[in-house]
Amino acid sequence: MSLDVQFKVIFYSFLYGMFYIYTYNLLRKIPSKSKLVLIIFECIFCFSHLGLFYYLLYLINKGIITA
Repeated sequence: MSLDVQFKVIFYSFLYGMFYIYTYNLLRKIPSKSKLVLIIFECIFCFSHLGLFYYLLYLINKGIITA
């Protein structure tokens, strides 16, 4: 992986972390009467963010997985 791509990935990871924290705080402000509903929402939230994060990393790295 070239140095340019590594800097892009690090910068993107930082920005995405800030986005994740902001959206997680919004999720926590949603009132819920049931713990089960809250757990389901958090699981969906985490898996959707995880998928989006890795998909965007895939686009930055042009689909090349290197060690």
